[in-house]
Amino acid sequence: MKCDFCFPSEVGGRTLYRLLCRDAGGETEGTLLTETVPTWVADIVVNRNLPKLIKVPFYLLPHPASGIKCVKK
Repeated sequence: MKCDFCFPSEVGGRTLYRLLCRDAGGETEGTLLTETVPTWVADIVVNRNLPKLIKVPFYLLPHPASGIKCVKK
């Protein structure tokens, strides 16, 4: 028998709630997950909505140890 577990936790690693994934559909478990899981996670995992793409412009600079000179504009 295969069991999948769900462990929402804080950044520090302290587990907030433990449950079997198959039990996550219950009313009590759903309420607890709603309180602990960020809305964007629930939107992607539970509601199966694709994440909104956010474009972030960036520029890569060479590492000083590479010896490549950066051209400043």
